[in-house]
Amino acid sequence: MEDHWENHSNATLPYTPKGKSYSTRRLNQSLDSFDEADKQGRSNALNIKPWRISLVVIEFETHIIFDLNDSVLLGRSYPAADLTRGIDLTPFNAYELGVSRHHAIMKLVDNNVVIYDNKSNNGTLLNGKLLRPDIDYVIKDKDFISLGKMELCVQLLFNPFQN
Repeated sequence: MEDHWENHSNATLPYTPKGKSYSTRRLNQSLDSFDEADKQGRSNALNIKPWRISLVVIEFETHIIFDLNDSVLLGRSYPAADLTRGIDLTPFNAYELGVSRHHAIMKLVDNNVVIYDNKSNNGTLLNGKLLRPDIDYVIKDKDFISLGKMELCVQLLFNPFQN
């Protein structure tokens, strides 16, 4: 299994499949609403060590490891767009697997890691159950998330609230 020990919360992976269409079929949430969620998450995380999280991309047996201290967008990049506040899943066939550009958001709420579907076109599943858009769902260690047909396993590597 290959490990990637990079902080992806403010980075993108420079990869674009050639010959693919990059149209967004449906994305109703503006970047302004993401900015508001980001600011709200940041205010909850003052003076607290970040969570260390690994998202295991099941099909590729690859870990994406990042520190979460406010919120992070899960999605895919667009060649002309800047996905600076998120994890770009494009290198893992995200487009082909139905991952939206701004598919879901992971954030901290009341000392818990939560995820919500960002009105994605192909939905988000948590342990096989469809998430309703814009509702926070608590994530636990070893939970499975599906973004469209992309399957991820969440590993909570460091919880700053555990002794």
